[in-house]
Amino acid sequence: MNLSKWFGAAALFLVAGTAVVAAEALREKSDSKVTGVVASIGDGKITVTVDGKDQVLAVAKDADVSCDGKACKLEDLKKGASVVVTLKKSADSTFAAKIEAKSAAAAAPAVGLYFNDKVDATDDSQLWTMQKEGDYVLLISKSAKAALDVNNEKGNLYLNEKVDPKNNNQLWTIKTEGDYSMIVPKVGAGILSKGALDADNGKGQPYVNAKADKANDNELWTLEKHGDFYAIQPKGHTVALAVHAASPDKADNLVTGVVASAGDGKITVTVDGKDQVLTVAKDADVTSDGKACKLEDLKKGASVAVTLKKSGDSTVATKVDAKKQP
Repeated sequence: MNLSKWFGAAALFLVAGTAVVAAEALREKSDSKVTGVVASIGDGKITVTVDGKDQVLAVAKDADVSCDGKACKLEDLKKGASVVVTLKKSADSTFAAKIEAKSAAAAAPAVGLYFNDKVDATDDSQLWTMQKEGDYVLLISKSAKAALDVNNEKGNLYLNEKVDPKNNNQLWTIKTEGDYSMIVPKVGAGILSKGALDADNGKGQPYVNAKADKANDNELWTLEKHGDFYAIQPKGHTVALAVHAASPDKADNLVTGVVASAGDGKITVTVDGKDQVLTVAKDADVTSDGKACKLEDLKKGASVAVTLKKSGDSTVATKVDAKKQP
């Protein structure tokens, strides 16, 4: 056999193989994601609101569509749901190949959760039930009657009103580390499989840190028992994990959803696909990502928790807590 021809053929094969690998890598890199809020669905398209601006995306006929983790049809998606759209590029077009939507209630990251600097064992919003479920526990707010839930693999947290011991996102392991405890989520895959509850995401808010580290004081907690309940406090801080949600027997009410519009003394909030127009008090406490702001500063598509107060025959919003979509 002519060795020069053999080497030439081998070199051509290697070059061709490298080209295929390079093309595949380029194809994978061409995929991108759009994260925002569902504005509308129809005619094989989805309109997603991102930072207040709408993007219209074509959806592939065989796209993988899910609602709250379950397979669904494109038409099943609700206005106001949080959504992540994976785009694929072909030679001359871009289309949505995967759509992952979460209902407004499930998508609101950390809405309702905060640290109360006035630690008070008589305050129901600071007390939690640790409901035993095999090797795990459910962390249930006494006042909100809702379970602490890992929203997704970004480590977001929220209070799920549908307490479900079969939902792995609501199950936690308590690991003793000396005088403190680490609170570790039970999730079967992804970055959170080795994570732990952390007291500070850089903005003073709780989240799940992908790296469980017992040397990190923010991941160590004191679990102080008060009767059948517990106060959950981060190491080295005189604060307690609490919820904004009011008790059912109180006059205040909490509306959680997504901002559709804000201005002229009113805010429109999308909850499970339906808009609610709420009157905002002139002296209402309005914040965006924890910082005081004007009502008009709130962006369409932001997650929001609105506290309502009844006064005579009218109901007004006295507190508006907004958070941008992650």
